[in-house]
Amino acid sequence: MNVVYNNDTDSQERSEQTMKARISAQAKMVLGVLSEKRCHLTADEILESLDGIGTATVYRALDHLTEMGLIRRLSVGKKSAVYEYIRTNHMHFVCERCGNIFDIEADFTGMAAEAAKHFGLSKSTVHKDLTERLEKINPALYQQVRQLLDRNKAERHIRGGMATRRKYKGT
Repeated sequence: MNVVYNNDTDSQERSEQTMKARISAQAKMVLGVLSEKRCHLTADEILESLDGIGTATVYRALDHLTEMGLIRRLSVGKKSAVYEYIRTNHMHFVCERCGNIFDIEADFTGMAAEAAKHFGLSKSTVHKDLTERLEKINPALYQQVRQLLDRNKAERHIRGGMATRRKYKGT
């Protein structure tokens, strides 16, 4: 399992960029496909959803929308890059067996538990992937993940206290 973390730009910042830049009718159509389908699509898959737009036009629109920060381009080991409409800050988990990409929301409390549940793996397997294997695959990404895991570890006593409080208050 590979982990890809992407920092999202602030939505207000994106809307300011959008207002300043012009978007062609074709780029709006491409953006519409990505925002409607809400999944990871290749340029060819986007092209299949559109009538009357050429391949080069779709690629230009994808480049322009990526530069504007409205969509994200992911290169995750597939033959072709995939694109997604940016909705929230989240991580991407890529299954090495099937190649599917899964979005995991960026509330990193319980990150290993959430990923383990999603993939049907043990928490220890996911934790080992994040703390040992990732460092060999992508050292820069490992540093980002390591910071998040360290922060979660430092804050776990607070979460435990809050859980105990909820338990005894009945909320």
